[in-house]
Amino acid sequence: MSYRAASASSGSMEPLATSQAFSLIDQHTHIDGTLMTRQDLRVDGQVQGTLQCDGTLYVSEGATVDAAVDAAHIVVAGQLTGEVLCRGRLEIQESGAVRATVQTSALVIHEGAVYEGQLTMVAPPPATEADTEPSEPEVAPPTVPEQEPYSFLRRFASLPADDADDDLPATGNAEPPEDDEP
Repeated sequence: MSYRAASASSGSMEPLATSQAFSLIDQHTHIDGTLMTRQDLRVDGQVQGTLQCDGTLYVSEGATVDAAVDAAHIVVAGQLTGEVLCRGRLEIQESGAVRATVQTSALVIHEGAVYEGQLTMVAPPPATEADTEPSEPEVAPPTVPEQEPYSFLRRFASLPADDADDDLPATGNAEPPEDDEP
């Protein structure tokens, strides 16, 4: 079963871009077996067995997933148990509980969430051309004539001897220091 998000402006179920489409397992559905989807998947019911999701797997509050899970990203607000391979980010929300052997490249656990199990952190997969947006050509910043860095000490060294005393910071003495002449 696949749904598309409703348009906020019209309130109707108009077709939107496929990137906004997701699959749904509603709260009255129990799946026992193998489930594979290339889209995002929202689970409101129960899933047991094997679950493979090429998008984001969202386990809703009240939902239960007891499976060998392989997903690009996972957000858990319900219960997730089993073996989990998350190729991206695993987020456990306040109401979520994960009791599993987890392998992921990023983990976010909100206050109040439960995590029990073994965790293995792996490096994120390298970005592919499909994952990256086309970049604009880099433009070099305008060149500014190079100047020597400002130095507070250089300022005093470059003043003529008779003007140098006027710019020196006050030391609390009204009279200049006496010279020791032989």
